[in-house]
Amino acid sequence: MRYLTLLSFILFTMFGKAQSSEQNMMRPYYGNKIFKLQIGDKFGTGFLIKDKLLVTNFHVVKDVVEALRSNKVPEKIICSSGQMIELLQDHDNFNLEAKVFDDYIQSDSVYHYSKLTDVIILDLSNNENLGDSDGIEIQARPHLITGEEVFTIGFPMTNLRSSVSKGVVGFMNMVRVYPWENPGTALNSITTYQTDIRTTRGGSGSPIIVRGENGETDKVVGVLNSGTFANAATVENLWKKYKSKADSLIVNGSNLKLEENNEIMEKYVIYDTLLNDVATIAVFIDSHHIVDLLKMLGLESE
Repeated sequence: MRYLTLLSFILFTMFGKAQSSEQNMMRPYYGNKIFKLQIGDKFGTGFLIKDKLLVTNFHVVKDVVEALRSNKVPEKIICSSGQMIELLQDHDNFNLEAKVFDDYIQSDSVYHYSKLTDVIILDLSNNENLGDSDGIEIQARPHLITGEEVFTIGFPMTNLRSSVSKGVVGFMNMVRVYPWENPGTALNSITTYQTDIRTTRGGSGSPIIVRGENGETDKVVGVLNSGTFANAATVENLWKKYKSKADSLIVNGSNLKLEENNEIMEKYVIYDTLLNDVATIAVFIDSHHIVDLLKMLGLESE
């Protein structure tokens, strides 16, 4: 009986810790904090911070901003999460009229600043679909540590469910911003980091997160904003070319079995696959640029 008790204790210690570790890796729940964004045929990711403010890349919602600045009706931002789609099975429920801050639209300095850092904040405070989410806490440090472990949660273009990727912080890149090159900006420099996190289209705007230790909450330390690979521009241009041709064939009801049309569709699929599946070098914007933007918008105390 004594040996059985000892064995039970050993098994509990081994597997109990493993289970606890696994639960620790899964927490906290991000289902109502990180969203897939779609504007027309563009995709990206956004995440909530305090007061239902949504952070994403400027280039993800660039068309919305430019339409608003030109007094045109912008395309609707479709904001959804795997959790919401799974529960409701009704995509129309996630069409959110996300309104860009008036200050952002009217102030050239804020507009130019955000363009340079590729960071924008959307106001979703009046949207009832988001529930009572308190957002993810931001941590702005002087410098991140090379080799520090980070992870991201985003929405690859074809996925309705979020995808988790883990990596480490690589080298820091600080780019000086000169007033004569970018008049009106309040920046002295832009800080970015390279990371080995794998990213594909749709991941732009995903939060870069560090795990909280000793019971602390996880923190956002950056915003994923780009990934590059050899001949990326060439591949993307070819993708656009054959996507346009493929769309035309489909809209016009062309015979896709014809050799010429079939070749167009095949090339479109090849370039689409390349853009989605190639390994990339990911870069993320340091989170202190989010805090700076909040201060410029009067949403964070100095």
